[in-house]
Amino acid sequence: MRTDIDWNDIRKRYEATKPFREMPGETTWVDRLYTWEDFIERGRDVAEVLRHSAKTMVGYEDTIVALNPALHELLMEVYGD
Repeated sequence: MRTDIDWNDIRKRYEATKPFREMPGETTWVDRLYTWEDFIERGRDVAEVLRHSAKTMVGYEDTIVALNPALHELLMEVYGD
């Protein structure tokens, strides 16, 4: 995680990624970051799983990133080590 982060700016950008598209019957990476508190508490773990998936999964952009491209970009900016 970066140490030079303006958390007020990150929070504004996080809020701008809403509303989240729901996937009935499924829990997605977006659901795991549903609140600002979730983003702070779970962001590092979610980013780690997504980094691994990006290396191994065919169609990652269309399947995973497409769920919320702005949130994905923000997550990787903050926790993308």
